[in-house]
Amino acid sequence: MKKLSIIFTLLLVLGGRASAQYEFEYIFDSIKDETPCVRFYDIIELDDNGFVLYGDDMTEYNHFASCIYRFSSAGELVKEKHFHDQLLKAGYFLSDSEGYHLLKDNDGGYRMFMAYNPILDTADVGYVPGIFDSKIVMNKLDDDFELEYSREMSVCIDTIGWDSLWANCSTADYRPHIQIGTVMDDGGEGFIISYEKYVGNLKELGPVCPQGHLWTHGYDSTFFLKTDRDLNVTLQGFYEHNRCVSKMYHRNHLLYDSEQDRFIYITSNDWYQSGSSKKSLYVHLFDGEFNFIEENVMAGTSGSGYHCIDFRDHRVQTEGMTLKRTSSHTTLIGAAATTCHFWNSILHKDCVAVCLEINDKAILVDSMNFAKMDLPLFANHRTAVPTFNSMDFIDEDRIFFGATPYGFFSYIFFDNTYQYFILRMLDRNLNTMDEVYYDMGKDSTALWVFNLKATRDGGCIIAGHFWNYVETPSVNNPKAFRSVVKKFPPEAFDGIEEAHDNGLKVAFAYPNPGGNVLNIRTALQNAHVAVYDMNGKLICDQEISDIITSVNVESWPSGIYIWKVIKDGSEAESGKWVKQ
Repeated sequence: MKKLSIIFTLLLVLGGRASAQYEFEYIFDSIKDETPCVRFYDIIELDDNGFVLYGDDMTEYNHFASCIYRFSSAGELVKEKHFHDQLLKAGYFLSDSEGYHLLKDNDGGYRMFMAYNPILDTADVGYVPGIFDSKIVMNKLDDDFELEYSREMSVCIDTIGWDSLWANCSTADYRPHIQIGTVMDDGGEGFIISYEKYVGNLKELGPVCPQGHLWTHGYDSTFFLKTDRDLNVTLQGFYEHNRCVSKMYHRNHLLYDSEQDRFIYITSNDWYQSGSSKKSLYVHLFDGEFNFIEENVMAGTSGSGYHCIDFRDHRVQTEGMTLKRTSSHTTLIGAAATTCHFWNSILHKDCVAVCLEINDKAILVDSMNFAKMDLPLFANHRTAVPTFNSMDFIDEDRIFFGATPYGFFSYIFFDNTYQYFILRMLDRNLNTMDEVYYDMGKDSTALWVFNLKATRDGGCIIAGHFWNYVETPSVNNPKAFRSVVKKFPPEAFDGIEEAHDNGLKVAFAYPNPGGNVLNIRTALQNAHVAVYDMNGKLICDQEISDIITSVNVESWPSGIYIWKVIKDGSEAESGKWVKQ
């Protein structure tokens, strides 16, 4: 059933006006097969303190089913729109694996931007002969998300002869196509758009395709456009780079510094550079007319060795990267990172959530990390940050950053482990001001937060989904995912009671179930953890000396235990822990 809980707080500001702040949690009332939205691409805070969330359903490969929801400031769902097949075009598919873009329009309503790519497989039921160019389409929506009109532009991609190749090679590593990366409002004059153009390639598929045959008609490129409000191009620039070894999507990686009249474009993936593979973090600088200035590479991220730090944009080894420009003309990056190393002759990987501050020379200014995991190389879990937005701030002294330890690797590889979301608040120097934890109670299996956004009241809002394990305990697939939206007001981070009042925990036990070590994670200081068996007997009492306190339980028999974190003589948090 639909779940909606609301807590109302009235804040009286001396000498000012009263303002309303809410905590709410909204859980959609149907499972994934019935509720379209399971990925939230972004969250827009409205002038009335309400929110617009949008995403898609991912129900079918290359099938686009856009969903938009508007919530009041109190968490009431006041409007929703499901486009289904309304936005499809004959002969085209909508991949948009990094999501389409939605902007609140200064003239009222919204602008939706999407990339359409030709169906090149002649055996596809949607194939239309003679369509080879891609399209960028802008849909103008009214305040009720109804389509008013559309504008489009064609983008030439190199598909000459591709249709004949499909007759011999029915599958490609990826086809020639475009992908929109960034869309921003150009001060009300029009829009700034970046998109990636990929040449595509074919891999060996048997005797009909020669070994090593690659479809390479040129370089992949990033294009930058300025358009008017009808999508007519007024200025264009581009940056040409060598072929990517894998899909390389960069959502919202184009930043603009108005004081410097400079564009900053940040990328990270495996790019071929003069024949040698690099895993690197690049900072590309352009002036206000898209003229290239310089490229810089962050030290310690290039090279192909196992000790290389690997920041990635898409869901390959880590989750997406989130970029935010500061008033100091630096860039904050929220991401997950992976490093590989040998331990006992076995290749392991360290997964960690990181927040970096770099300048435009790609020099590290500051950094912090948390939720580190040491795992076998092919483990099905990792530290995952929200795919589409993991770090955000409105006040630079109140930066929100989130991650899920032991997050499942993909929809294919996950088990029924209990998961929780770490929500950390940082100051401008990336020092931890608070750390709290959010879970879905008994349903918190395969918890996947897709978006985290700071709100104007000093709080934040998250959106994602979780696997409803209670209703389908024996089904090891994501058919029972439910979407969830959760708003935290600023007072949720003021103390233990305030965190509890807003659906947050201040301590957590993991992994649960576990083995020979019980870990208690908490940011509380001057506290201790007590563990009891099911008969109420105290079997462990240990001081908390760090954010993670590990208890050796090797000698304990398998079973259920009760843990409690005690601070100032009172119970701050408690829960059950299972030793397998």
